[in-house]
Order: sequence, then structure tokens, then C-alpha cells
Amino acid sequence: MNFGKAASVNARINLRDFEPTADGNYIAAGETTVPAENNNTRRVGWLYKFSPQGDSIWSKHIDVPFPVIPQNGGYFGGVGELSSGSIVAGGAAYEGSTLYPWLVKVDANGCLQEPCPVLNAIAGPAVSKEVIQLFPNPSNGRFQLSWEEAPVSQRAFCSLFDVQGRLVWREERQAAPRMNIDAAGLPPGFYLLELRSEGRRWVGKVVVN
Repeated sequence: MNFGKAASVNARINLRDFEPTADGNYIAAGETTVPAENNNTRRVGWLYKFSPQGDSIWSKHIDVPFPVIPQNGGYFGGVGELSSGSIVAGGAAYEGSTLYPWLVKVDANGCLQEPCPVLNAIAGPAVSKEVIQLFPNPSNGRFQLSWEEAPVSQRAFCSLFDVQGRLVWREERQAAPRMNIDAAGLPPGFYLLELRSEGRRWVGKVVVN
């Protein structure tokens, strides 16, 4: 399918993930831009449902749930369908230089459902770009965190949040290049792991099976 020509090579128009839905179609998630004041554009999350033949079923642009200014924006990096038929998309939302993990839930027709959109309480400075790896992932809740640039003289705070933004596990320990995480007993599903240490912050997706 063709969505037309982007405004420029720097335009933020992307579909980052797509998954099949129970009705035989597909749901995709990403980001795009929409018109704003003074001939500007703003960045929004984008959900797009389409048929196996590539025909559009619906397209939704979703703003971040705080006042929109030029520096604000959001995107979806992943999407999936719940057993209820609702669709959950996750990514990040920005308020100036502050990044927030962002979860949004819509029904099968793309209409927002409560209590989403959700911006949970783990907002902070933009996520570090250093390489941190989790394995195995998926896992049973026990996995290893590889952090080559860990500040070994500092304490590290590890937290897991569920798809509703609720804290489900937390541990404080000495930062190290290899750290074993034991969160066994969590229900199967998607989680966000937040790692903080010495003013640095990193967030990654964890799948528990």
C-alpha cells in the first residue's frame, strides 16, 4: 500500500509494528505528523487497521494527553490485540526533553478506551542511548541484564511495570556489567523494565511467558 510522498526525508512518518487481529485483518502502529498552528506540524501516534489485501479499514491519529506544544509529540513502537478484542499500543511520549513510556488502549474500531491513554509515573530525562541487553527474552521472569557501561560504584534501581503502568516489581542493587533479574511469578504478558543509576535511565520491553 502507498501512503503518498513524505514532506521530507526527515518527516516522522513510520509504521513500526503490525500484528494480525482476530477478525482476519491487521493492526499497525507508528507515528506521523499532522497540521499544527502557523503552518507547522506536530508529531502524533498513528494506528492503522487494514485488510490482508492492503485496503484501509480505519486510521487514527492520537495526541499525547498533555497540552500540545511544538516540542511535544508521541509515537507507538509496538501493538497487539487483547483477548477482549481491544488493541493496546505502546511507545513513548515527549514533553519538551522529558520522555514518558506511553500506553494507549482502543476498541476494535479505534475508539479510545478508559483508563488509557496512560502516562505512568516513571517519567524522567530522555532514555540513555547506551546498549543494554536482556536475555532470554521472552522468559519465565528470570533473565540477565547485560550493561557493559554500568557505573559499578553506584546503586542501580530496577523496576518492572505492567501494561497499565502499575509497578509490579522493584529491586535496588549495586550496578554491574551483568545483573541477574528474578521476577518469577509474574503473570504472562508484556512489561517495561526501567533501569536508573547515577542520573541515567533506560527502558526496555520484557515478555514473560
